[in-house]
Amino acid sequence: MEKGKDEVFDAKVLYVEDEEDIREGIMEMLSRKIRDLHVATNGLEGLETFQVIAPDIVITDIRMPRMSGIEMARAIKQLKPNVQIIVTSAYSDINYFIESIDIGINQYVLKPVTRERLFMAIEKAAHIVNLQKQVNYQMDTIFKLHSAIDQSQSVVVIADENGVIQYVNKRYEEVTGYTQEEAKKLGLKIFQLSGNLVDLEEELKAMIAQGKVWKREYQTLRKNGEKYWEYASITPIKNEQGETISFVKVAEDITELRKVSEALVVSEQKHRNMIENLGEGIGVLDLTYSFIFANPALKTIFEQNDLEDVCLTDFVEKQDILKLKEQARLLQKTEKFQMGLGITTPTGRRKNLNLTITPQYDLNVHAV
Repeated sequence: MEKGKDEVFDAKVLYVEDEEDIREGIMEMLSRKIRDLHVATNGLEGLETFQVIAPDIVITDIRMPRMSGIEMARAIKQLKPNVQIIVTSAYSDINYFIESIDIGINQYVLKPVTRERLFMAIEKAAHIVNLQKQVNYQMDTIFKLHSAIDQSQSVVVIADENGVIQYVNKRYEEVTGYTQEEAKKLGLKIFQLSGNLVDLEEELKAMIAQGKVWKREYQTLRKNGEKYWEYASITPIKNEQGETISFVKVAEDITELRKVSEALVVSEQKHRNMIENLGEGIGVLDLTYSFIFANPALKTIFEQNDLEDVCLTDFVEKQDILKLKEQARLLQKTEKFQMGLGITTPTGRRKNLNLTITPQYDLNVHAV
């Protein structure tokens, strides 16, 4: 079937023909339908041109000087086996037919070449070329995705519809100690959480049975029995009919992060206890001068059981607050300042305080 009148073939084509009258006539026909057309006048020139432009389709005569179309086709197929080759042949060239099959020539168009037969052959070749390009693109995409997953610093596990592990990346092997072959041979399941985690396993199975994503932080075991902490999400993958066909688990080994977090909690509690037991009043204010934290000594000074979210301006004369704000505005990043400040407690008692004020900044050097 011939393509539509205004359509063109999106393929690079090399046309090889030694007879000038035939070549000019076919070129005129091809140039209307082919966006990227190249021409050679004999087999040797055709081979040289092929090596330069790497066309998708080659259309060639058989009998030509210097190098025949058959010889050229053989050389081209050795360079690029998937190239589509269309041979234009007279009935008297039928003796070349067996050799053409052996070489892997894709199509024959008998002379005299008609527009309909030629474009039917080209359309078929172009369709195959496009399919090859799609397959190559998909294979390249799959390779890139596989490489990205395999080199990921996250644990990645893929299991079948029954949860049996089919693939693990290198990070999984590093974290768990199990190789992919061991995981598959042992029939490990994505639902199995090493250690005494029966309740979590039941929760996981219930969630994925409903087609939901399961996320959890838990302690589990490596192959050697060592405990470690993992944060994982397991996602069911469905087909177009909504049926679960596989599962994907993405996880992080958070053991070291947990250790750091726990150490920070211990350190914070240690410093908090130290501050709580100091005889001097210590407090933290936000930018609105409301208390975020106050130790017992400061609460005693202000005669308050709780100062959290209480504003300093409730105790201080307006002119003193303005003085405090102006002094803070003039500070450089690492500076602190001292000043006297008079307060009035809820019982009406007037107290004069000596303050040492140090501004705190976030990572973006914004006062907090």
